[in-house]
Amino acid sequence: MKDFGLERAKLYGWQDTYSFTKAIGEMMINNMRDEIPILIIRPSGITSSYKEPFPGWIQGFRIVDPLVFFYRKGDLPGLLADPNCLVDLVPVDMVVNTTMAAMAKHGNLQNPQLNVYHVASSSINPVSFSQIFDYSYDFFQLFPFVNSKGDKYEVKKMRFFDKISDFENYIWEVLSKQHEVQDGKELTKIQIRLIKKKVEYLKNFSKLYEPYLFYKGWFDNGNVRKLMGDMSEEEKRSFEIDVTKINWKNYIENTHIPGVQKYVLEGKRVN
Repeated sequence: MKDFGLERAKLYGWQDTYSFTKAIGEMMINNMRDEIPILIIRPSGITSSYKEPFPGWIQGFRIVDPLVFFYRKGDLPGLLADPNCLVDLVPVDMVVNTTMAAMAKHGNLQNPQLNVYHVASSSINPVSFSQIFDYSYDFFQLFPFVNSKGDKYEVKKMRFFDKISDFENYIWEVLSKQHEVQDGKELTKIQIRLIKKKVEYLKNFSKLYEPYLFYKGWFDNGNVRKLMGDMSEEEKRSFEIDVTKINWKNYIENTHIPGVQKYVLEGKRVN
């Protein structure tokens, strides 16, 4: 069923079943709504909170987090991605605030319309993959990952590849050298098998992410900007939805990564 779903999604031009089923849901709602007013909120990649309930709050790994936290351990020194492609991110509290503000506006108007809001950042406050990993590099240089054995991991600048074969070879080369340095001797058959297994996992992981790592689309948030124009100054202060206020370097280094470490990873044993 998993393979069949992916095949069907690609047949109709979608990257995966996740986006395909969302589209199906929207089409069904529109066809069945009759005169009922409908509000559709389309957030991009949801990340940790910007302000509320406090900066950095998050539950679970989201969007770029698996990549960043593989990177911090040295397990992902390279990435199959276009470094200049944008990562469309938006903090979770801005998504919630936009939802509430839009509900208040259209609930009051009560027009039998379909209204769509893109809660996104790429068109007005873009951040690229290369920037994300530059900020991650700066953070882990200051606060390197230390495992349960006390081993400290050093990260290098992320390298980007556009061919899966080049990516695979580079990962193999780096991981092999890491084991040789740690043990001070040639790799054993068990180590080679473990490295092969890790490389294969990262290759499959990269293929899963590939449609998004080379994605060229930008999402327009014109309706959100119009919504901001309808809000009073007091409402804007109480319901922050302006993504242009986000300084991505400051947010990634001082809010998001520390938030994931504290609220997702803290207390979990990490080797």
